Amino acid sequence: MKKFLSIILSICMIIIMLSGCGKNSKAEDEQTNPKEKKVQLNVTVKQHPLVKDFNTNKFTLWLEKQLNVDLNVTPVQNSSWNDKIGIMMSTGDYPEIIIGREFPNVILYGMQENLLLPLNDLIDEHAANIKKADKEIPGLINSMKQADGNIYSINGVQENFHATYPKKMWYYAPFLEKIGVEPPATIEEFYDVLRRIKKEDPNENNESDEIPLMCYEEDDGLAYICNSFLYTQLSPIEGVSYYLENDKIETPVNKAQMREAISFVSKLYKEGLLYSNSFNQKRQQAKALTESSEEPIVGFVPALFSGEFTTIGEEKYRDFKPLPPVKGANGVQYSNTVKIVSMQDCFVITDRLPEEKREHAIKLADIFFTHEATLRSKWGRLGTDWEWAKDGEVGIDGNKAVFKSHTGWNPKLFGNENVSWINFHLYYEPARLRLTLASDPDVDIYSAKGLEKYLYQTTKNMYEKYGAAEKFLPPLKLTADEADEEAQYTTDLDKFVSESVVKFITGETDINNDNDWQKYIDGIDRLKLEKLLKINQAAYDRIYK
Repeated sequence: MKKFLSIILSICMIIIMLSGCGKNSKAEDEQTNPKEKKVQLNVTVKQHPLVKDFNTNKFTLWLEKQLNVDLNVTPVQNSSWNDKIGIMMSTGDYPEIIIGREFPNVILYGMQENLLLPLNDLIDEHAANIKKADKEIPGLINSMKQADGNIYSINGVQENFHATYPKKMWYYAPFLEKIGVEPPATIEEFYDVLRRIKKEDPNENNESDEIPLMCYEEDDGLAYICNSFLYTQLSPIEGVSYYLENDKIETPVNKAQMREAISFVSKLYKEGLLYSNSFNQKRQQAKALTESSEEPIVGFVPALFSGEFTTIGEEKYRDFKPLPPVKGANGVQYSNTVKIVSMQDCFVITDRLPEEKREHAIKLADIFFTHEATLRSKWGRLGTDWEWAKDGEVGIDGNKAVFKSHTGWNPKLFGNENVSWINFHLYYEPARLRLTLASDPDVDIYSAKGLEKYLYQTTKNMYEKYGAAEKFLPPLKLTADEADEEAQYTTDLDKFVSESVVKFITGETDINNDNDWQKYIDGIDRLKLEKLLKINQAAYDRIYK
Protein backbone atom coordinates (compact mmCIF):
# COMPACT_ATOMS: atom_id res chain seq x y z
CA MET A 1 0.00 0.00 0.00
CA LYS A 2 2.80 2.38 0.91
CA LYS A 3 4.54 1.44 -2.33
CA PHE A 4 1.34 2.21 -4.27
CA LEU A 5 0.95 5.63 -2.59
CA SER A 6 4.56 6.40 -3.32
CA ILE A 7 4.03 5.69 -7.03
CA ILE A 8 0.90 7.91 -7.09
CA LEU A 9 2.76 10.80 -5.40
CA SER A 10 5.62 10.45 -7.84
CA ILE A 11 3.25 10.64 -10.80
CA CYS A 12 1.59 13.75 -9.35
CA MET A 13 4.93 15.42 -8.85
CA ILE A 14 5.90 14.70 -12.46
CA ILE A 15 2.58 16.15 -13.70
CA ILE A 16 3.06 19.27 -11.56
CA MET A 17 6.62 19.69 -12.80
CA LEU A 18 5.60 19.25 -16.44
CA SER A 19 2.74 21.68 -15.95
CA GLY A 20 5.10 24.21 -14.39
CA CYS A 21 7.58 23.77 -17.21
CA GLY A 22 4.81 24.48 -19.68
CA LYS A 23 3.90 27.75 -17.98
CA ASN A 24 7.51 28.86 -17.78
CA SER A 25 8.00 28.02 -21.44
CA LYS A 26 4.92 30.00 -22.42
CA ALA A 27 5.97 33.02 -20.35
CA GLU A 28 9.41 32.90 -21.91
CA ASP A 29 7.88 32.77 -25.39
CA GLU A 30 5.79 35.85 -24.60
CA GLN A 31 8.87 37.66 -23.35
CA THR A 32 11.16 36.79 -26.21
CA ASN A 33 8.60 36.99 -29.03
CA PRO A 34 6.41 40.01 -28.17
CA LYS A 35 5.57 40.66 -31.85
CA GLU A 36 3.52 37.44 -31.99
CA LYS A 37 0.72 39.29 -30.23
CA LYS A 38 1.10 42.54 -32.15
CA VAL A 39 -1.10 43.50 -35.09
CA GLN A 40 0.92 44.04 -38.23
CA LEU A 41 0.04 47.08 -40.34
CA ASN A 42 1.56 47.52 -43.79
CA VAL A 43 2.24 51.21 -44.30
CA THR A 44 3.62 53.26 -47.18
CA VAL A 45 4.98 56.67 -46.16
CA LYS A 46 6.29 59.75 -47.93
CA GLN A 47 9.98 59.86 -47.08
CA HIS A 48 11.89 62.89 -45.97
CA PRO A 49 15.36 62.52 -47.54
CA LEU A 50 17.04 62.70 -44.12
CA VAL A 51 15.13 59.80 -42.53
CA LYS A 52 17.49 56.83 -42.73
CA ASP A 53 15.28 53.83 -41.99
CA PHE A 54 11.63 54.02 -41.01
CA ASN A 55 11.52 50.48 -39.67
CA THR A 56 14.29 51.09 -37.12
CA ASN A 57 13.48 54.77 -36.55
CA LYS A 58 13.04 55.64 -32.88
CA PHE A 59 9.70 57.33 -33.49
CA THR A 60 8.40 54.28 -35.37
CA LEU A 61 9.44 52.04 -32.47
CA TRP A 62 7.66 54.38 -30.04
CA LEU A 63 4.45 54.20 -32.10
CA GLU A 64 4.63 50.41 -32.13
CA LYS A 65 5.04 50.26 -28.37
CA GLN A 66 2.20 52.69 -27.68
CA LEU A 67 -0.27 50.96 -29.99
CA ASN A 68 0.92 47.35 -29.72
CA VAL A 69 1.34 47.13 -33.49
CA ASP A 70 4.09 46.09 -35.84
CA LEU A 71 4.52 48.70 -38.57
CA ASN A 72 5.93 47.28 -41.77
CA VAL A 73 6.97 50.56 -43.43
CA THR A 74 7.76 51.09 -47.11
CA PRO A 75 9.01 54.60 -47.94
CA VAL A 76 8.39 56.42 -51.23
CA GLN A 77 10.62 59.33 -52.17
CA ASN A 78 8.96 62.74 -52.09
CA SER A 79 10.07 63.57 -55.64
CA SER A 80 8.20 60.60 -57.10
CA TRP A 81 5.32 60.45 -54.59
CA ASN A 82 2.41 61.25 -56.92
CA ASP A 83 3.63 58.97 -59.70
CA LYS A 84 4.41 56.02 -57.43
CA ILE A 85 1.14 56.22 -55.51
CA GLY A 86 -0.79 56.58 -58.78
CA ILE A 87 0.88 53.44 -60.18
CA MET A 88 0.21 51.49 -56.97
CA MET A 89 -3.47 52.40 -56.97
CA SER A 90 -4.06 51.85 -60.67
CA THR A 91 -2.29 48.46 -60.76
CA GLY A 92 -3.85 47.18 -57.54
CA ASP A 93 -0.47 46.83 -55.84
CA TYR A 94 -1.20 49.19 -52.94
CA PRO A 95 -0.73 48.78 -49.17
CA GLU A 96 -3.18 48.84 -46.25
CA ILE A 97 -2.30 52.36 -45.10
CA ILE A 98 -0.68 55.34 -46.84
CA ILE A 99 0.76 58.26 -44.83
CA GLY A 100 2.11 61.41 -46.45
CA ARG A 101 0.93 64.87 -47.32
CA GLU A 102 -1.24 65.26 -50.39
CA PHE A 103 -2.37 61.76 -51.27
CA PRO A 104 -3.09 62.17 -54.98
CA ASN A 105 -6.69 62.11 -56.18
CA VAL A 106 -8.86 61.25 -53.18
CA ILE A 107 -11.94 61.90 -55.35
CA LEU A 108 -10.97 59.18 -57.83
CA TYR A 109 -9.78 56.48 -55.46
CA GLY A 110 -12.22 57.28 -52.67
CA MET A 111 -15.53 58.52 -54.09
CA GLN A 112 -15.39 56.87 -57.51
CA GLU A 113 -13.42 53.61 -57.27
CA ASN A 114 -14.02 52.89 -53.56
CA LEU A 115 -10.43 51.81 -52.97
CA LEU A 116 -10.18 54.07 -49.90
CA LEU A 117 -12.29 53.33 -46.83
CA PRO A 118 -14.76 55.91 -45.50
CA LEU A 119 -13.43 56.84 -42.05
CA ASN A 120 -16.39 58.67 -40.50
CA ASP A 121 -17.53 55.84 -38.21
CA LEU A 122 -13.99 54.83 -37.27
CA ILE A 123 -13.21 58.41 -36.25
CA ASP A 124 -16.42 58.71 -34.30
CA GLU A 125 -15.85 55.46 -32.40
CA HIS A 126 -12.08 55.27 -31.92
CA ALA A 127 -10.45 58.67 -32.53
CA ALA A 128 -10.88 60.74 -29.37
CA ASN A 129 -7.85 62.91 -30.11
CA ILE A 130 -9.08 63.88 -33.58
CA LYS A 131 -12.47 64.83 -32.11
CA LYS A 132 -10.72 66.87 -29.42
CA ALA A 133 -8.70 68.66 -32.13
CA ASP A 134 -11.95 69.47 -33.92
CA LYS A 135 -13.14 71.30 -30.81
CA GLU A 136 -9.88 73.22 -30.58
CA ILE A 137 -10.01 74.09 -34.30
CA PRO A 138 -13.72 74.19 -35.23
CA GLY A 139 -14.35 72.88 -38.72
CA LEU A 140 -11.29 70.61 -38.85
CA ILE A 141 -13.29 67.40 -39.34
CA ASN A 142 -15.67 69.14 -41.75
CA SER A 143 -12.69 70.17 -43.86
CA MET A 144 -11.85 66.48 -44.34
CA LYS A 145 -15.26 65.59 -45.81
CA GLN A 146 -15.64 65.03 -49.51
CA ALA A 147 -18.68 66.03 -51.54
CA ASP A 148 -20.54 62.81 -50.63
CA GLY A 149 -20.12 63.55 -46.90
CA ASN A 150 -17.53 60.84 -46.35
CA ILE A 151 -14.01 61.24 -44.99
CA TYR A 152 -11.53 59.24 -47.04
CA SER A 153 -8.38 61.03 -45.88
CA ILE A 154 -7.28 62.67 -42.65
CA ASN A 155 -5.76 66.14 -42.70
CA GLY A 156 -2.99 67.25 -40.41
CA VAL A 157 -2.49 70.71 -38.96
CA GLN A 158 0.67 72.77 -39.11
CA GLU A 159 -0.18 76.24 -37.85
CA ASN A 160 2.53 78.78 -37.58
CA PHE A 161 1.30 81.99 -35.96
CA HIS A 162 3.52 84.36 -37.93
CA ALA A 163 2.48 82.62 -41.16
CA THR A 164 -1.17 83.22 -40.30
CA TYR A 165 -0.53 86.77 -41.54
CA PRO A 166 2.05 86.07 -44.24
CA LYS A 167 2.08 89.21 -46.40
CA LYS A 168 4.34 91.53 -44.43
CA MET A 169 6.50 94.50 -45.47
CA TRP A 170 9.98 95.38 -44.16
CA TYR A 171 11.82 98.70 -44.37
CA TYR A 172 15.49 99.63 -43.94
CA ALA A 173 15.33 101.87 -40.87
CA PRO A 174 18.63 103.77 -41.47
CA PHE A 175 17.22 105.11 -44.77
CA LEU A 176 14.18 106.58 -43.05
CA GLU A 177 16.33 108.05 -40.29
CA LYS A 178 18.64 109.63 -42.86
CA ILE A 179 15.82 111.35 -44.77
CA GLY A 180 14.09 112.26 -41.51
CA VAL A 181 10.70 110.52 -41.83
CA GLU A 182 8.63 108.19 -39.68
CA PRO A 183 7.51 104.80 -41.05
CA PRO A 184 4.56 105.44 -43.40
CA ALA A 185 1.07 104.86 -42.01
CA THR A 186 -0.97 105.47 -45.19
CA ILE A 187 -0.62 104.43 -48.81
CA GLU A 188 0.15 108.03 -49.81
CA GLU A 189 2.86 108.32 -47.16
CA PHE A 190 4.25 105.01 -48.44
CA TYR A 191 4.49 106.49 -51.94
CA ASP A 192 6.08 109.69 -50.61
CA VAL A 193 8.77 107.80 -48.65
CA LEU A 194 9.65 105.73 -51.73
CA ARG A 195 10.05 108.95 -53.76
CA ARG A 196 12.31 110.49 -51.14
CA ILE A 197 14.52 107.39 -50.97
CA LYS A 198 14.91 107.64 -54.73
CA LYS A 199 15.79 111.36 -54.68
CA GLU A 200 17.68 112.04 -51.45
CA ASP A 201 20.58 109.56 -51.62
CA PRO A 202 20.15 108.08 -48.09
CA ASN A 203 23.22 105.84 -48.48
CA GLU A 204 25.26 109.00 -49.13
CA ASN A 205 27.43 107.68 -51.95
CA ASN A 206 26.51 110.46 -54.40
CA GLU A 207 24.94 107.92 -56.75
CA SER A 208 21.32 107.36 -57.68
CA ASP A 209 21.58 103.63 -56.95
CA GLU A 210 18.88 103.26 -54.29
CA ILE A 211 16.03 100.79 -54.95
CA PRO A 212 13.05 102.13 -53.00
CA LEU A 213 10.93 98.96 -53.30
CA MET A 214 12.19 95.53 -54.34
CA CYS A 215 10.13 92.37 -54.75
CA TYR A 216 10.78 88.86 -56.03
CA GLU A 217 8.79 85.97 -57.48
CA GLU A 218 8.06 84.28 -54.15
CA ASP A 219 6.48 87.53 -52.87
CA ASP A 220 5.77 90.18 -55.49
CA GLY A 221 4.37 92.61 -52.91
CA LEU A 222 0.99 93.10 -54.57
CA ALA A 223 -0.99 91.31 -51.86
CA TYR A 224 0.39 93.70 -49.22
CA ILE A 225 -0.34 96.78 -51.37
CA CYS A 226 -3.74 95.57 -52.59
CA ASN A 227 -4.93 95.17 -49.01
CA SER A 228 -4.90 98.97 -48.72
CA PHE A 229 -7.59 99.03 -51.44
CA LEU A 230 -9.62 95.84 -50.89
CA TYR A 231 -9.17 92.46 -49.22
CA THR A 232 -6.88 90.23 -51.28
CA GLN A 233 -5.88 86.73 -50.26
CA LEU A 234 -3.14 86.40 -52.89
CA SER A 235 -1.34 88.66 -55.31
CA PRO A 236 -3.24 88.81 -58.63
CA ILE A 237 0.03 87.86 -60.31
CA GLU A 238 -0.50 84.45 -58.68
CA GLY A 239 -3.88 84.17 -60.41
CA VAL A 240 -7.45 84.19 -59.14
CA SER A 241 -7.97 84.13 -55.37
CA TYR A 242 -11.21 84.00 -53.43
CA TYR A 243 -12.57 85.35 -50.17
CA LEU A 244 -15.84 85.21 -48.21
CA GLU A 245 -18.26 88.09 -47.83
CA ASN A 246 -21.19 87.05 -45.60
CA ASP A 247 -20.95 83.41 -46.76
CA LYS A 248 -20.76 84.45 -50.42
CA ILE A 249 -17.59 83.64 -52.36
CA GLU A 250 -16.05 86.67 -54.07
CA THR A 251 -12.87 87.39 -55.97
CA PRO A 252 -10.91 90.66 -56.01
CA VAL A 253 -9.56 90.33 -59.55
CA ASN A 254 -12.53 92.00 -61.29
CA LYS A 255 -13.26 94.73 -58.74
CA ALA A 256 -12.83 98.48 -59.32
CA GLN A 257 -10.66 98.66 -56.20
CA MET A 258 -8.28 96.12 -57.74
CA ARG A 259 -7.92 98.46 -60.71
CA GLU A 260 -6.97 101.26 -58.30
CA ALA A 261 -4.40 99.02 -56.59
CA ILE A 262 -2.82 97.96 -59.90
CA SER A 263 -2.80 101.61 -61.02
CA PHE A 264 -0.88 102.53 -57.87
CA VAL A 265 1.72 99.78 -58.46
CA SER A 266 1.99 100.80 -62.11
CA LYS A 267 2.80 104.35 -60.99
CA LEU A 268 5.59 103.01 -58.76
CA TYR A 269 7.00 101.02 -61.67
CA LYS A 270 6.79 103.94 -64.12
CA GLU A 271 8.59 106.31 -61.72
CA GLY A 272 11.40 103.84 -61.01
CA LEU A 273 10.29 103.31 -57.40
CA LEU A 274 9.66 99.60 -57.95
CA TYR A 275 12.66 97.52 -59.02
CA SER A 276 12.18 96.63 -62.69
CA ASN A 277 13.24 92.98 -62.24
CA SER A 278 10.89 92.37 -59.30
CA PHE A 279 8.63 89.92 -61.14
CA ASN A 280 11.45 87.84 -62.60
CA GLN A 281 14.06 87.44 -59.89
CA LYS A 282 14.09 84.66 -57.29
CA ARG A 283 14.50 85.06 -53.55
CA GLN A 284 18.22 84.26 -53.63
CA GLN A 285 18.81 86.95 -56.27
CA ALA A 286 16.93 89.44 -54.10
CA LYS A 287 19.07 88.47 -51.11
CA ALA A 288 22.24 88.92 -53.13
CA LEU A 289 21.06 92.39 -54.17
CA THR A 290 20.25 93.39 -50.60
CA GLU A 291 23.65 92.25 -49.34
CA SER A 292 25.68 93.05 -52.45
CA SER A 293 27.74 95.84 -50.96
CA GLU A 294 28.59 97.68 -47.78
CA GLU A 295 26.51 100.59 -49.04
CA PRO A 296 22.86 99.53 -48.72
CA ILE A 297 20.63 100.21 -51.69
CA VAL A 298 17.27 98.55 -50.91
CA GLY A 299 14.59 100.44 -48.96
CA PHE A 300 11.45 98.26 -48.70
CA VAL A 301 10.96 94.52 -49.28
CA PRO A 302 7.78 92.41 -48.91
CA ALA A 303 8.39 89.02 -47.27
CA LEU A 304 7.10 86.64 -44.64
CA PHE A 305 10.17 87.61 -42.60
CA SER A 306 13.32 89.58 -43.25
CA GLY A 307 15.53 86.50 -43.02
CA GLU A 308 14.37 85.65 -46.54
CA PHE A 309 16.45 88.45 -48.04
CA THR A 310 19.09 89.11 -45.35
CA THR A 311 21.24 86.90 -43.10
CA ILE A 312 19.69 86.25 -39.70
CA GLY A 313 21.61 87.94 -36.90
CA GLU A 314 23.70 90.18 -39.16
CA GLU A 315 23.56 93.99 -39.19
CA LYS A 316 21.22 94.42 -42.17
CA TYR A 317 18.83 91.84 -40.76
CA ARG A 318 18.65 93.85 -37.54
CA ASP A 319 18.14 97.11 -39.44
CA PHE A 320 15.14 95.93 -41.47
CA LYS A 321 11.98 96.62 -39.44
CA PRO A 322 8.40 95.43 -39.97
CA LEU A 323 5.81 97.81 -41.41
CA PRO A 324 2.15 97.20 -40.44
CA PRO A 325 -0.50 97.37 -43.18
CA VAL A 326 -0.81 100.93 -44.44
CA LYS A 327 -4.23 102.57 -44.64
CA GLY A 328 -5.74 103.26 -48.06
CA ALA A 329 -7.62 106.37 -49.15
CA ASN A 330 -10.96 104.80 -48.21
CA GLY A 331 -9.76 103.59 -44.83
CA VAL A 332 -9.05 100.04 -46.05
CA GLN A 333 -6.30 98.41 -44.00
CA TYR A 334 -6.20 94.60 -44.10
CA SER A 335 -3.63 92.01 -43.19
CA ASN A 336 -3.96 89.02 -45.49
CA THR A 337 -5.12 86.15 -43.23
CA VAL A 338 -4.77 82.37 -43.30
CA LYS A 339 -7.25 81.00 -40.76
CA ILE A 340 -6.08 77.38 -40.66
CA VAL A 341 -3.04 75.77 -42.22
CA SER A 342 -4.25 72.29 -43.03
CA MET A 343 -1.96 69.62 -44.42
CA GLN A 344 -4.29 68.00 -46.92
CA ASP A 345 -4.88 64.25 -47.32
CA CYS A 346 -2.16 62.89 -45.03
CA PHE A 347 -3.58 59.51 -44.00
CA VAL A 348 -5.72 57.02 -45.92
CA ILE A 349 -6.79 53.43 -45.24
CA THR A 350 -7.34 51.26 -48.29
CA ASP A 351 -9.75 48.37 -48.81
CA ARG A 352 -6.78 46.02 -48.45
CA LEU A 353 -6.92 46.40 -44.67
CA PRO A 354 -8.90 43.54 -43.03
CA GLU A 355 -11.84 44.62 -40.90
CA GLU A 356 -10.29 43.29 -37.69
CA LYS A 357 -7.31 45.65 -38.12
CA ARG A 358 -9.26 48.84 -38.80
CA GLU A 359 -9.57 49.96 -35.21
CA HIS A 360 -5.78 49.66 -34.86
CA ALA A 361 -5.27 51.66 -38.07
CA ILE A 362 -7.48 54.59 -37.04
CA LYS A 363 -5.78 54.65 -33.62
CA LEU A 364 -2.50 55.02 -35.48
CA ALA A 365 -3.89 58.16 -37.13
CA ASP A 366 -5.38 59.33 -33.85
CA ILE A 367 -2.16 59.19 -31.85
CA PHE A 368 -0.63 61.77 -34.20
CA PHE A 369 -3.11 64.27 -32.74
CA THR A 370 -1.46 64.15 -29.30
CA HIS A 371 1.20 66.60 -28.12
CA GLU A 372 3.71 63.88 -27.36
CA ALA A 373 3.44 62.20 -30.75
CA THR A 374 3.73 65.56 -32.52
CA LEU A 375 6.80 66.55 -30.53
CA ARG A 376 8.45 63.15 -30.94
CA SER A 377 7.69 63.00 -34.66
CA LYS A 378 9.10 66.47 -35.30
CA TRP A 379 11.59 67.26 -32.51
CA GLY A 380 12.99 63.79 -31.73
CA ARG A 381 13.54 61.93 -28.47
CA LEU A 382 11.90 62.91 -25.20
CA GLY A 383 14.65 63.52 -22.66
CA THR A 384 17.38 63.85 -25.27
CA ASP A 385 16.17 66.28 -27.93
CA TRP A 386 13.34 67.86 -25.93
CA GLU A 387 11.58 67.61 -22.58
CA TRP A 388 8.38 68.75 -20.90
CA ALA A 389 8.69 72.26 -19.53
CA LYS A 390 9.17 72.85 -15.82
CA ASP A 391 7.05 75.09 -13.61
CA GLY A 392 7.95 78.71 -14.12
CA GLU A 393 9.20 78.33 -17.70
CA VAL A 394 7.51 80.64 -20.18
CA GLY A 395 6.63 80.01 -23.81
CA ILE A 396 7.19 82.19 -26.85
CA ASP A 397 3.80 83.85 -26.33
CA GLY A 398 4.51 84.69 -22.68
CA ASN A 399 2.21 81.97 -21.31
CA LYS A 400 3.18 78.78 -19.50
CA ALA A 401 5.56 76.68 -21.57
CA VAL A 402 4.64 73.09 -22.47
CA PHE A 403 7.96 71.82 -23.83
CA LYS A 404 11.60 72.79 -24.03
CA SER A 405 13.98 72.02 -26.90
CA HIS A 406 17.57 70.90 -26.33
CA THR A 407 18.54 70.94 -30.00
CA GLY A 408 16.36 73.47 -31.80
CA TRP A 409 14.57 72.56 -35.02
CA ASN A 410 17.39 70.61 -36.65
CA PRO A 411 16.22 68.07 -39.27
CA LYS A 412 19.80 67.12 -40.18
CA LEU A 413 20.55 66.11 -36.59
CA PHE A 414 17.33 64.11 -36.34
CA GLY A 415 18.13 62.44 -39.65
CA ASN A 416 21.63 61.49 -38.54
CA GLU A 417 20.24 60.00 -35.32
CA ASN A 418 17.22 58.39 -37.10
CA VAL A 419 14.92 59.52 -34.29
CA SER A 420 11.99 61.33 -35.95
CA TRP A 421 9.90 61.37 -39.12
CA ILE A 422 10.74 65.07 -39.52
CA ASN A 423 7.88 66.75 -41.45
CA PHE A 424 6.57 64.89 -44.51
CA HIS A 425 3.66 63.16 -42.83
CA LEU A 426 0.64 63.59 -40.57
CA TYR A 427 0.92 65.60 -37.37
CA TYR A 428 -1.06 68.08 -35.30
CA GLU A 429 0.78 71.30 -34.54
CA PRO A 430 -1.68 74.11 -33.86
CA ALA A 431 -0.16 77.53 -33.26
CA ARG A 432 -0.96 77.28 -29.56
CA LEU A 433 1.35 74.24 -29.24
CA ARG A 434 4.17 75.75 -31.24
CA LEU A 435 4.03 78.90 -29.12
CA THR A 436 4.41 76.90 -25.90
CA LEU A 437 8.06 76.20 -26.70
CA ALA A 438 10.02 77.48 -23.69
CA SER A 439 11.83 80.71 -24.49
CA ASP A 440 14.52 82.58 -22.57
CA PRO A 441 12.96 85.94 -21.62
CA ASP A 442 16.34 87.59 -22.20
CA VAL A 443 17.01 86.00 -25.60
CA ASP A 444 18.33 88.28 -28.36
CA ILE A 445 15.29 88.32 -30.64
CA TYR A 446 17.46 89.20 -33.64
CA SER A 447 19.55 86.07 -33.22
CA ALA A 448 18.71 82.71 -34.77
CA LYS A 449 17.77 81.45 -31.31
CA GLY A 450 15.31 84.29 -30.84
CA LEU A 451 13.76 84.08 -34.31
CA GLU A 452 10.48 82.45 -33.31
CA LYS A 453 9.93 84.97 -30.53
CA TYR A 454 10.75 87.89 -32.83
CA LEU A 455 8.29 86.71 -35.47
CA TYR A 456 5.60 86.10 -32.86
CA GLN A 457 5.98 89.56 -31.34
CA THR A 458 6.05 91.22 -34.77
CA THR A 459 2.93 89.44 -35.95
CA LYS A 460 1.03 89.85 -32.70
CA ASN A 461 1.78 93.54 -32.29
CA MET A 462 1.67 94.75 -35.89
CA TYR A 463 -0.46 92.45 -38.07
CA GLU A 464 -3.02 90.47 -36.07
CA LYS A 465 -5.23 93.49 -35.35
CA TYR A 466 -5.71 94.04 -39.11
CA GLY A 467 -6.57 90.41 -39.83
CA ALA A 468 -9.73 89.27 -41.58
CA ALA A 469 -10.33 85.69 -40.48
CA GLU A 470 -14.01 86.02 -41.44
CA LYS A 471 -12.96 86.46 -45.08
CA PHE A 472 -10.80 83.34 -45.23
CA LEU A 473 -12.23 80.66 -47.53
CA PRO A 474 -11.72 77.22 -45.95
CA PRO A 475 -10.74 74.17 -48.02
CA LEU A 476 -13.44 73.02 -50.43
CA LYS A 477 -14.21 69.47 -51.53
CA LEU A 478 -15.58 69.08 -55.04
CA THR A 479 -17.47 66.30 -56.77
CA ALA A 480 -15.68 64.54 -59.62
CA ASP A 481 -17.61 66.57 -62.21
CA GLU A 482 -16.93 69.83 -60.36
CA ALA A 483 -13.23 69.02 -60.10
CA ASP A 484 -13.05 68.32 -63.84
CA GLU A 485 -14.78 71.60 -64.65
CA GLU A 486 -12.64 73.58 -62.26
CA ALA A 487 -9.43 72.13 -63.69
CA GLN A 488 -10.69 72.90 -67.18
CA TYR A 489 -11.16 76.61 -66.47
CA THR A 490 -8.68 77.50 -63.71
CA THR A 491 -5.37 77.10 -65.55
CA ASP A 492 -6.25 79.40 -68.44
CA LEU A 493 -7.94 81.96 -66.19
CA ASP A 494 -5.01 82.13 -63.74
CA LYS A 495 -2.58 82.58 -66.62
CA PHE A 496 -4.69 85.32 -68.20
CA VAL A 497 -5.07 87.29 -64.95
CA SER A 498 -1.38 86.99 -64.08
CA GLU A 499 -0.14 88.05 -67.50
CA SER A 500 -2.68 90.90 -67.75
CA VAL A 501 -1.72 92.35 -64.38
CA VAL A 502 1.99 92.33 -65.25
CA LYS A 503 1.21 94.08 -68.55
CA PHE A 504 -0.79 96.73 -66.69
CA ILE A 505 2.02 97.32 -64.19
CA THR A 506 4.80 97.54 -66.77
CA GLY A 507 2.76 99.80 -69.07
CA GLU A 508 2.38 97.38 -71.96
CA THR A 509 -1.34 98.04 -71.55
CA ASP A 510 -2.77 101.11 -69.80
CA ILE A 511 -4.57 100.37 -66.55
CA ASN A 512 -6.06 103.87 -66.62
CA ASN A 513 -7.53 103.38 -70.10
CA ASP A 514 -11.17 102.28 -69.87
CA ASN A 515 -10.98 100.25 -73.09
CA ASP A 516 -7.93 98.29 -71.88
CA TRP A 517 -9.59 97.60 -68.53
CA GLN A 518 -12.81 96.47 -70.26
CA LYS A 519 -10.85 94.07 -72.47
CA TYR A 520 -9.41 92.58 -69.30
CA ILE A 521 -12.88 92.19 -67.73
CA ASP A 522 -14.22 90.69 -70.97
CA GLY A 523 -11.36 88.20 -70.98
CA ILE A 524 -12.14 87.13 -67.43
CA ASP A 525 -15.81 86.63 -68.36
CA ARG A 526 -14.88 84.68 -71.48
CA LEU A 527 -12.73 82.34 -69.41
CA LYS A 528 -15.65 81.42 -67.15
CA LEU A 529 -14.91 83.24 -63.89
CA GLU A 530 -18.63 83.21 -63.01
CA LYS A 531 -18.76 79.46 -63.60
CA LEU A 532 -15.83 78.95 -61.23
CA LEU A 533 -17.52 81.09 -58.59
CA LYS A 534 -20.69 78.97 -58.86
CA ILE A 535 -18.73 75.69 -58.58
CA ASN A 536 -16.94 76.86 -55.47
CA GLN A 537 -20.09 78.36 -53.93
CA ALA A 538 -21.93 75.04 -54.34
CA ALA A 539 -19.06 73.21 -52.64
CA TYR A 540 -18.93 75.74 -49.81
CA ASP A 541 -22.70 75.61 -49.21
CA ARG A 542 -22.65 71.82 -49.18
CA ILE A 543 -20.03 71.62 -46.41
CA TYR A 544 -20.22 74.81 -44.36
CA LYS A 545 -23.83 76.08 -44.50
